[in-house]
Amino acid sequence: MRELAASRGQSMSQVLADLTMHGLARLEVEVEFSRDPRSGMPVISIGRAVTDADIAAALEEE
Repeated sequence: MRELAASRGQSMSQVLADLTMHGLARLEVEVEFSRDPRSGMPVISIGRAVTDADIAAALEEE
């Protein structure tokens, strides 16, 4: 990955994020790419946030 990042002129974290997004795109999964405002690191969000109500409902189903 280091060589790929160097050849692209990107950080390894950016290359990893790009490769992950390309792989997930093949699965037709909803993916959102952003950057963490504090660290500047790439962030990949998959799916939706799970709430306390979601967890409670899942536990009730068991």
